[in-house]
Amino acid sequence: MMADTHARSGPGNDLPLPGLLRSLADNWWLLLLRGLAAVAFGILAIIWPGLTLITLTWLWGAYALSDGVIAIWAALNASGGDAGP
Repeated sequence: MMADTHARSGPGNDLPLPGLLRSLADNWWLLLLRGLAAVAFGILAIIWPGLTLITLTWLWGAYALSDGVIAIWAALNASGGDAGP
């Protein structure tokens, strides 16, 4: 007789799941919300392409500026580690 290796879902099934999989299973609604937001953004991008371009430019600029400031801060505060000859 072959062993049943298929995972079952539903009430009364207490299979242990790895951390990330358990987190996704518990928070499925966040994935749904993210998908709905992506669809809404896509529709708005089609309706207002100029405004979308301006918004994405500002968002990317803010990201690049903050990333650069954090990178400089991290470089200046680096411990130095093992400096070889």
